[in-house]
Amino acid sequence: MNFTLKFQYALVSVAKLSSRFPQGSTPKIQEIIDAFKSHLEIDLQQRAVEFSQLFRQYNGMRSAILEQMQPMERDTTMQEEHGEGQGRLKS
Repeated sequence: MNFTLKFQYALVSVAKLSSRFPQGSTPKIQEIIDAFKSHLEIDLQQRAVEFSQLFRQYNGMRSAILEQMQPMERDTTMQEEHGEGQGRLKS
């Protein structure tokens, strides 16, 4: 796993965990995210800017946006109709 990907996972994890931490820790989390807004890697910059806007402009919806997603179910209709070994993912 490369360096940039690890930082992307870390940014997403910190942002998602922010809804579970007490409100007093939110400024520190914002500080961590803001530090990546000037990173040399453009993907990290982009993610940091997106999360930063989420904290500042849409803070009321942040918990709902960052909540855990349900796993996708496999669509087995293609398997049954065409005898294929792998199904498609349902959205």
